[in-house]
Order: sequence, then C-alpha cells, then structure tokens
Amino acid sequence: WSEYHADGKCLKVEIIYIELPKVVLDILRPAFEESRIENVFFENSHHTGDMADFAKKVLQSNHFTKEVYFGTIKFTQEDVKTLCSAIKSRNMGSQSIKNLALCDCFDGGIDAHTLGSILTSVTSGSAKEVTLDLRRNMMTSREAGVIARFLTSNEVQVDNPHSFHLACLSRL
Repeated sequence: WSEYHADGKCLKVEIIYIELPKVVLDILRPAFEESRIENVFFENSHHTGDMADFAKKVLQSNHFTKEVYFGTIKFTQEDVKTLCSAIKSRNMGSQSIKNLALCDCFDGGIDAHTLGSILTSVTSGSAKEVTLDLRRNMMTSREAGVIARFLTSNEVQVDNPHSFHLACLSRL
C-alpha cells in the first residue's frame, strides 16, 4: 500500500466471496478511508447492513473513490437509503461518484421507489458523467416507467445528454 502512496497511483480493490462481518469491516475501514482507492468492488457478502454503513463512511472520507460496485449483495430499502445519502453528500462536493453498480442486489427485484432514490442520488450535485449498472435486479415495466420519467424530467442535470449511462438488462 505504501508504494501507491509514494508515487500517487490509485488502487482497485476487489473483495469477492469473502464474508465481511462488522468486525472485519471495522478493521478494514481505516485503510479504505486513508488509501488512494479509486475503484471498489464487493461481491457476495451476506452482511448488507454492515456493508452499507461501511460504504457510507468510506465514501464520506475517501474522495479518491470514484467507482463502487456491489454484486449479489441483497440490500434492504434502509441500506439503499444509507448508500444514496452517502452518494448525494459526496456528489454535492467536487468529487462525485462516476460509476455505481448494484447488480443482483434486491431480493424479489428492485421496487420503483428504491429505483427512483438511486437514480436521483447518482445524478445529484456535481455529477457530470455517471454510469449506473442495475443489471440482474428483475425490473418490470413499472420500473421501466420510472426510468423513462426520470430521463425525460429535469432531474437529469448533466451537461451532455450522452453522459448518463444506464445498464438495466434483467432476467425476467
């Protein structure tokens, strides 16, 4: 890690198929908050509430982090509120989140309210170019309507209409 601090490089951290209970996240958090981590990828951890709180604290303190990926982590609506709050707060500054992936993260699929919260948070504040990946969340025509209304509303405040990228392919 010190090698990256010395020459200004940023890290990409992937934690896949490793259980991350709160005690482990508490040990990792100082390193995640202080290191030059640009890209974080978590997949298949079953401690979602702890993960959402961890992500919130890291996003609020580490402004190098621009890309956050969650895969096969089943978030509750409360967890999503925590993540969206952290992203909105971060985007209000000058260091916005550029990529957010929540793939296969909702038991029974993503609901329209949760989808709306996510869409609003990633395009808030200083976010100018955003990629949002919501694959494998069993979206229906109701969620497609939420996306369509969002894209045609004034809520999308990006300079370039091609700078909001959305991947929503889903298994039905």
